[in-house]
Amino acid sequence: MSKKLHSGKRSPLSLAFKRHLRPWHRRLGLVGALFLVLLALTGVAINHADDWHLPQSRVTLNWLLDWYGIQPPNQVLLFETAPDVLGATDNLLWLGEHQILEAKGLLLAAARTEGFILAIDSDNLYLLDGQGQLQEVQDTSTGLPKTLANLAVMGPDEIWLQAADGMYQSDSQLIEWTRAMPFKAPEWIQPVAQADTALQLQARSASLNWERVLLDLHSGRLFGPWAKWLWDFLAFVFVLISVSGGYIWWQQKRH
Repeated sequence: MSKKLHSGKRSPLSLAFKRHLRPWHRRLGLVGALFLVLLALTGVAINHADDWHLPQSRVTLNWLLDWYGIQPPNQVLLFETAPDVLGATDNLLWLGEHQILEAKGLLLAAARTEGFILAIDSDNLYLLDGQGQLQEVQDTSTGLPKTLANLAVMGPDEIWLQAADGMYQSDSQLIEWTRAMPFKAPEWIQPVAQADTALQLQARSASLNWERVLLDLHSGRLFGPWAKWLWDFLAFVFVLISVSGGYIWWQQKRH
């Protein structure tokens, strides 16, 4: 009984294909490895986002905020600097580093008095406690004057509003407003002259946290609408690596 032996010879076409395949397999493997590391690291971070407080961690890198197209606020008003900064950016009110109010309109003035914080836009008055918790919102339906312009605190029980049709004084409970003329000119709230760049950055960073950045990086959205095609290409790279690796292994086992 004769036994047919394999000659062990490979065709020139097979050798040439394998010779060109190996370098490309290594290159694709390197690209795929980098992509896999990116997915792994961002995936782990997203999985532990709550443990690492990523939803509460605001992005303060100007270049990254610019990349997302987050513009600086149009208006930055600094009302007090001690003991904590009290300021406004557009319709947001800030106490220190914390956003304590999102007003319905552009904030015009804010002040602290006897454990409370008062703020106004043109149509509303906001009453907050000393820690910045919103307690009450007044508007014209509750008797607030129309078209507010400014606010003055003359004492713990003497609050004045400047409206389009005159000046109004509140009662001691801050419930009723009466049009009146003060004995002396009210000291209307005047913002600090210089712009506060830290407050401006706080306002921008309020729109973006690190969890959002990692989610966008993991999915490719961080790089724009065309990135989905790049992510599709990298997924195809994994397919090529698998096919080429399997082919090389099969050829080695065969011969």
